[in-house]
Amino acid sequence: IEGDVNFANSNYTEDHALALGAADHIEIVPGSSITYEGSNFGMGSYSSLTLEDVDIDVGGNLAIGSLGDLNIKSTSPNSPSTFSVGRYSDTDNIYLYADNIMQIDGLGFNSNTREIYAEAITVNMKDVTFPSTSEVMLRSQDGTLHFNNFNSYVPGAVNLTNVKYGTEVLEQSHFNGSAGHWDSSLSSPAGAAAVKIRAFPK
Repeated sequence: IEGDVNFANSNYTEDHALALGAADHIEIVPGSSITYEGSNFGMGSYSSLTLEDVDIDVGGNLAIGSLGDLNIKSTSPNSPSTFSVGRYSDTDNIYLYADNIMQIDGLGFNSNTREIYAEAITVNMKDVTFPSTSEVMLRSQDGTLHFNNFNSYVPGAVNLTNVKYGTEVLEQSHFNGSAGHWDSSLSSPAGAAAVKIRAFPK
C-alpha cells in the first residue's frame, strides 16, 4: 500500500466490514494514509506489521492485528500519526493486537473514539495521547506497569513513556491496584476508570 489510499463505499451503516489480511506480510510505505468510507475496517498479518507515519480514517470501528509484532511509529513528534474512527456515527472503537510485542512511538486518536483496546504479551508505548472522551484497556501477559522506560521496556508488562489521557501525563500515582489489575484515578465521561491495566486471564 502506497500513497493516499481511499476505499469508497456509500454504505455507512455499521452492518459490514472491509478486511485486509495477509498470510505473510502487509507492506505499507511510510507516509501513506488509508481511508475507508464505509463503516468498520480491519487489517491483519501473520508476520510483524509496521505502520510508520500512517494515518487511518474509517467510518466505523478500526481493528489492527499481527501474529508477530505490531510497530506503530511517527518520525515527527510534532505531528504524530492519527487513527480516526466514527466519521458516520456518534462514537466508535479501536482494537489493537499483537501476539508478541506491541510498540507504539507517537500516536493520537480522534475525539470520536469511545474505547481503545490494546493487547500483546508486551505493550510498550511512548508519546501516545488517548482522548479524554475514551475508555482505555491495556492488556499484557503479566499486567505489571512501568514508566519512562521505552528503550529498556520490561517484557510481559505495560510500559508507558509520556503517554497522556487528555492533557494529563500518566504516572504511577494515577493508578490504584496491584500487578495484573490497575485502574486509573482519572475518570472517563461515563464515570469509569479512564485507563485500565489487566493481565492475561489465568
